[in-house]
Amino acid sequence: EGSGKGGGGSGGDGEGVPAPTPRYNAGVLLDMASCVHAAYLERVFRAARRARDAVVLLKVWAARHGLSGRADCLSGHALTMLVAHLYAKGMLTTDASALQGLRAALHALSDPVCGLSKGLAMP
Repeated sequence: EGSGKGGGGSGGDGEGVPAPTPRYNAGVLLDMASCVHAAYLERVFRAARRARDAVVLLKVWAARHGLSGRADCLSGHALTMLVAHLYAKGMLTTDASALQGLRAALHALSDPVCGLSKGLAMP
């Protein structure tokens, strides 16, 4: 009845613990990397003051185009990491304007040849 395979349909272990899902696993990985990501963002944004404004513009653009706010869309964290990545890899200079940051991020999202050929995987 409540033991083992096929029973109950809950996908858990029979003791009320749900089975891991890809979304859950991704959340765990994001939590595990949060300290590393925070240090990375602090380092990049300390050097490039206008990067914060570029992130705000990119998030507004994503919201206006319906590309954020849902589980299957770009997260604010991914967009922030993208802008930081562009600054860290020298695709944007530290004195680039927020609009230049937005344009570079949109270009990176639209053109896989520009340096994101492996997708939005961040260090």
